[in-house]
This record gives sequence, structure tokens and C-alpha cells, in this order.
Amino acid sequence: MNLGISLSKKFGLSGVGYTLIVIVSLLAFHLVSGRNTIRQHARREVSALVYYLSEQYESELSGTDSELQGLQSRIEIGLLLSSNPTDEEGVLTPLKNFILAFPQKYADVTLEHPAFKSSFRVRPVTDFGEMDAAVERKPARPSSLNRDGFQVFGPEIGAFGPVLRITRQNTGSTLTARLHLQALLDQITARAMLSEDIRVFFMDSSQLIVHSSDPLHLNRPIQSAIPVNLIQILQSASRRPQVCNEDGRVCAVMQLTRSDLVLLVERDMHTEFAGWHSSLLRMAVFSFLIFVVAFFLIFGLVRRFSRSLNEVTHVAVDVADGDFSRKLIVRRNDELGVLFQAFNEMTDKLKSSYENLKQVNRELEAKILELTEMRRELTQKQRLALVGEAISKISHEIQNKIGGVSLWVQNLERSVDASSPAHTSLIELKKAMRSFMDMLVNFKRFYRAPPLNKISIPCKDLVNQSVARIQSDLDSKQIKCILDLQDSISIQIDPDQMIDALVNLLLNAVYYTPEKGKIRISLSMTDNECHLSIMDQGPGILIESMNQLFQPFYTTKASGSGLGLAITQNIVQAHAGRIDAYNLKNGGVCFRVIMPLKSDK
Repeated sequence: MNLGISLSKKFGLSGVGYTLIVIVSLLAFHLVSGRNTIRQHARREVSALVYYLSEQYESELSGTDSELQGLQSRIEIGLLLSSNPTDEEGVLTPLKNFILAFPQKYADVTLEHPAFKSSFRVRPVTDFGEMDAAVERKPARPSSLNRDGFQVFGPEIGAFGPVLRITRQNTGSTLTARLHLQALLDQITARAMLSEDIRVFFMDSSQLIVHSSDPLHLNRPIQSAIPVNLIQILQSASRRPQVCNEDGRVCAVMQLTRSDLVLLVERDMHTEFAGWHSSLLRMAVFSFLIFVVAFFLIFGLVRRFSRSLNEVTHVAVDVADGDFSRKLIVRRNDELGVLFQAFNEMTDKLKSSYENLKQVNRELEAKILELTEMRRELTQKQRLALVGEAISKISHEIQNKIGGVSLWVQNLERSVDASSPAHTSLIELKKAMRSFMDMLVNFKRFYRAPPLNKISIPCKDLVNQSVARIQSDLDSKQIKCILDLQDSISIQIDPDQMIDALVNLLLNAVYYTPEKGKIRISLSMTDNECHLSIMDQGPGILIESMNQLFQPFYTTKASGSGLGLAITQNIVQAHAGRIDAYNLKNGGVCFRVIMPLKSDK
């Protein structure tokens, strides 16, 4: 068997590699050249569009000049032919006819003539749905123009949007017209028949957009409409187009003649880029198909000879990963077939040994866990037994001493007047000694395994007796206790010990439940367990406190020994049960006592 790479494989790999390099190189070349072509076309297009729009703008201004010149000529001729050169009606009639002929174009027209002491301002108005001309008269002012001819000012802000002020002076008379800039520029851009990927902006000298093909950007700074890195071309705006491209966009800017308007045309190339990329993707898919066909043609023959070896390799790898179900299919009767058969037999033996090892390992792990748990329980029982014995002796001695003190306190109480302050102090002393005695009893109860006297008792009776023990605490805070119990559940327990445990849990619930709150006690049953849940409406348990709830001497109350829950856990565990606690979703805590239905002897 030749384990090296055969000559046919080397030629096949070389041909496939060369084909792949050629295909990738051609795709990369088409990608770069196509993007450059799109950019160049876009630059030429925006330059031509800027020239076209500026020419249309100049054409509109020239047309306006002709219209105003004609109006001025009609006024002068009318005054010359009139018998009364100071007749206002001979002036107002041409002005009204002119403004009514172009109501959408002109905002108003003002005439200042040396024959009249007043200037006449005529503007179009709508009266009950009909177009009319309104006339305003103002005192004539000296003309600020220093020469005759046609001049453009603005843009300026008018009552109905930006306007362009055009003044024409001739032989002492001045004609001033204000054009609706939006209507004028709308007409110009409409002639250009812009595509969706082209936006046109007209700005004033402060770079505020006065007209846009996108109405959303009107009266906003140009910085909000185009990328920041393209705004630099605005600084170089001149009478010739300035073009730059960045981030998939091409912009051209040009200063319009005879006004302060700046024209900016932006073309978005992302759509063309996306179309070009889509074409390249189709080319890549087609090239890949050709590559796949060539690959299969080149390696078809080589694969026939290497199939058997590849099968052995794959099965061996799977067996090494632990999949002993894989087998080699024996199709040959020569030495390779004998090798396949031997490999299958070896796999069967490995599988049998592996299963036996896994079984022994599982049994060993179970034994180790059992021994670890037994050791932990034994260590805890020994520790508790030693501590309990020591505490029992110490508490016995302390109780003897406190018993003698109690006799002296009782004698003093009899000899002291009940109304004296000393009598009150003796009562407080008796309470303190009683509390201390209770604490000693709790110490002994915690560190000693409680002796059990089990009897069969219904769980409902157990809960009712526990609730009766704390009824006064419930009444003092006006807390309602809701019971959800089943009559058919009975368990083998020591009722006195278990009532003490439940009373501890109920007192804890009463302590944290607000006044006029509710405590819910529910009872449920599974196949072999009884679940008793006590739910309050308290603030809940902090996550960091959850693991310390049942540890001795841990408490979050202002007063208390911290042994209540620890004693409760001892009692429950002595009954072969368990207790846990968790926060409720809607607030409050649930303590759950889980007891076996069948007691172990």
C-alpha cells in the first residue's frame, strides 16, 4: 500500500488550485473595475446635472427679467398715453393684470415711480375662492440702487416661505418683484426628471436648506442631510462644479450666479453597487458550479482507489471517539478483507471491555458518594453529640444557679410593695431569667436529636392545632390565615415536635407579613410524600441570605436567638423529611415541609 500522495492526485490538486486562483482573480478584478466605472459615471452625471440646473436657473431669471421689463414698458407707455400722468389707475391696472397672470410665481410686485409720491405694492389674494389682487400704498423712498438694470437679492424669508427679491430700475422708476423660491426651484428640478438615488439641495449663504427634492430636510442645516466628511466641499463652492465622492455617494456643489444660492447635487451609488454585487454573486455561483464540475471530474478516478482507505480512516476515528457501533463492510476476499475482519473483531472486544469498565466505574462512584454521605452524617452526629453533651452539662449547672436566684427574686417580690419601682424591676428580672431559660432549652433542642413518639395523625388536625397556638399573634396584626387542606392525608409523626416546628414557621410568617395581610397554608400529596407549604406576604429573602436560613444563630430579626429555623430543620430531618424555602413571584416567601407518607422503622 502506497501511503504517499500519488502523481494523479498532485496533478489534480494543481489543476484545481490554478482554476480557483484564476476564478478568484477575475472576480476581484471585475469587482474593483465595476465600482470604479460606477463612480466615474456618477461623477459625470452629477456634474452634468449641476450644469443643467444652473442653466435652468439662469433661464428662469432671464425670463423673469423679460417679464418685468415688459411690465415696466407697459406702465411707461400707459403713463405717456394717459391724459393725467398722475392717474394711479393707469399704473395699478397693468400691475394687477401682471400679478393675476402669475399668481403662483410672484409673491408681490412693488412699483416706485417719480411721478407718484407713494409706492404701490400689489400681491395676489384669494377672496371666496376667486383670485384677486390686493394693493398697498406706502410713502416712496429714495432708491438704493446705484445703476439701472436687473439685480437679484436673497433668498429672503417671506410670509409663505423663502422668496427671491428681483429689482429692475429704468429711467428713475424701480420695479421690485418677490418670487416664490419653492415654486421656482420645483419647476426647475421637475424638468430634470430626477431618479430616486439623486437628491438636490439649494442652500443660502448660511448653509440652510431653502429647497430640497426631499421635503424632510427643508429649512434644516445641510450638515443634517449629507455625511460630515462631504461637507468640506461646501467651503470650496464656486462658479464651477466641485465634485467629490465618499462612503458610496458623489456630491457636486456650485455657486449660482446673480444670487447667494448654492446648488448641491448628491447621488447615492449604493443601489448600483448592490446591483453590481448581485451580478458578481451570480458570476461567482456560476464559477463555483464550473469549479465543482471540474473538481469531480479530476478526482473521480482518484477517489475510486482511495475509498477503501478512507473508510478505514473514518471508522477508526469514530471508534477512537467511543463509537463502537461502527463496522467496516467486508467486500473483499484478499488481505485487505482479512484486515477489515480483524478490525471488526477487535472493535467488538473493545466495546465489551468498555461497557464493563463503565459499569464498574458507575458502581464505584455510587459507593464513593454513599461513603461520603455516611461520613458527613456521622461526623455531624458526632459533633452534635459532643456539643449537645457539653451544653447539657453547662445548661444544667446554669439552671441550678438560676433556680436559686429565682427563689430569691420571689422572696424579694413578696417583701416589696407592688406599686414601688423595685417591684417593676423584679418583674423584668423574672422575664429576663425566663427568656434565658428558654434559650438554654433551645440550645439543648438544637444540639440533641429530638426523641420521637410517632403516631398516625391527619395533617389537617396538625395544621389546625398549630394555627390555634398562634391565633393571638394573627389577631394582633389582623392577619387572615387561608387553609387549603385535604382530609384524607395522614402521616406518622411525633405531633408535639412537629407542632413546635410548624409554630416556628408560622410565627416567622406572622412576623414578616404586614398588618391585614394573608398567610396561606396548602397541603398536597404525591405518590409517597406529603407537601405542606406556608406562604406569607413578606418582603422575601435576599439571595445572599438563602443559603444561611437554617444555620444556627443566623437571624434577620431585631431580636431572637437565630435557632428557630435550625430547630425546625432538625425536627423535620428527624422525621426523615426535608424543608426548603423560595421567594414567590408576586412577593413573599414559601416554606415547604416535605414528609414521607410511610415512616421508616
